[in-house]
Amino acid sequence: MNRPAIDSAATFQVKEKDERAATLPPSAIGVGRYRVRLSYQNAPAVIVFDPAKPRTFTGPTYYPYDAHYRFFVPLTAEAKQDTVLIESTAGQPRPSLRVGTFTLTLRGKPIRLAAYRLLEPGVTADDLSLFFMDQTNGKGSYHGGRYVDVEKQADGRYLVDLNLAYNPSCAYSPFYNCPIPPKENRLTAAIPAGESWSEE
Repeated sequence: MNRPAIDSAATFQVKEKDERAATLPPSAIGVGRYRVRLSYQNAPAVIVFDPAKPRTFTGPTYYPYDAHYRFFVPLTAEAKQDTVLIESTAGQPRPSLRVGTFTLTLRGKPIRLAAYRLLEPGVTADDLSLFFMDQTNGKGSYHGGRYVDVEKQADGRYLVDLNLAYNPSCAYSPFYNCPIPPKENRLTAAIPAGESWSEE
């Protein structure tokens, strides 16, 4: 949608360039000192960032890297990929496709994780995510679970690296609407890999 600025003297910034009207893919624009982007999680709404605001956050912390949590595995694809609704922290379900499952071997035992693709603007067919909980939640990792984005390899397998597990955005701000890991991805094993978290 192309909408010009209402004020005849007003402009906004697109890639550091002043504009009065623009048609853009999913992205952010500059409005004065702020950065603004559409929220697909709580639409209709926008998210406003203030780069000039003093920051006290020193950055995320991580468990030590462990190669035992890095896997190259095939995807067992769903015969029929139906749209499902994943519960979310703000109560507004997130439509997605349950694409299939990965089977990983941890400490000699197989575990299964379902892979989902969120049906939202900017998410491509190759953007598969694992939303999971494990026995470190609230005891070293974020209590609401973590996410892993998987990468398809040239041989058709996927890289599933749990060392790259990261906290959802709602771990840092209550204004996000984050997928809640489905029951099938709530593990009885501990995964001390990826982004860690202190509940204090």
